[in-house]
Amino acid sequence: MILHDVTLFGKPGQKIAFVGATGAGKTTITNLINRFYDIADGKIRYDGININKIKKSSLRKSLGIVLQDTVLFTGTVMDNIRYGRLSASDENVSQLQNLRVQMALFAIYHKAIKQC
Repeated sequence: MILHDVTLFGKPGQKIAFVGATGAGKTTITNLINRFYDIADGKIRYDGININKIKKSSLRKSLGIVLQDTVLFTGTVMDNIRYGRLSASDENVSQLQNLRVQMALFAIYHKAIKQC
C-alpha cells in the first residue's frame, strides 16, 4: 500500500497520535517525518517546507515521538540517549537518564497500585 495525498494538521503544541492495526504504517510514518530514513520518491512537508531541506537537528527539536518498540543504534548507551541532540553534554545526558529511570519507576508503581 502506498499513501497518496495524506495531509495532517496540528496546532502549535497539539499532540497527534498514529493509531492502528499492526502493519498499518504508524512507525513508518513517524520514522519518515523524523527523517530516520529518507524517502525515495515524493515529498513530506513540514510547515510547507520539504523536510529534506530542514536540518535533521532542527526538525527533531520540534518533534517528539514515543515508539512502542525500543531501538538502539550502534555506540554506547550515552550515544543512544544523545541521538536527538548530539551536542548534549554528559551532564545533560545524565540528567535525562535519571529522569527516565524515575519515569519508569513511576510507571511500575502506578501499575502496581492500580492492581491493588
